[in-house]
Amino acid sequence: MIGVRRFENKKFTLGEIPYFLWPHRHTKIFPMLVSFYRCEIGMKSGWVPATAMRVLIAIPVMLVLLYAGDYAWLRLRMGHSQLGPAFGTVRFYLATPTKSGREEIFFDQPQTETCARSLFPQLAYRPCWYAGGKTIRVVR
Repeated sequence: MIGVRRFENKKFTLGEIPYFLWPHRHTKIFPMLVSFYRCEIGMKSGWVPATAMRVLIAIPVMLVLLYAGDYAWLRLRMGHSQLGPAFGTVRFYLATPTKSGREEIFFDQPQTETCARSLFPQLAYRPCWYAGGKTIRVVR
């Protein structure tokens, strides 16, 4: 075929990959990653150590795994009551601002909110550690 370049026997390093072999060459994502890897954006030429790249990749992966594990643990506790309650309740009071700049708190009308006993918001419920932080909520 005319115009086809073959590189069967040549091994490329990351910085030497020809542009037509890059995945997603119609976007600018992959060239930016290569530029970041080689420290061509905003820094002197050089390379980022492998451990720094591993850390930059590992942090989002660990956060996703933590969120997925938190969700799985909550769903497991929903089905097995001997593991502990999956949901809790938090009592809070409503307050309204007055014209003088103070707040009027309605202690005679306590409200309850169902919260998830988890690290992250799950199943449209806020985590109990976050929901219990403010026991007085201002309604404007």
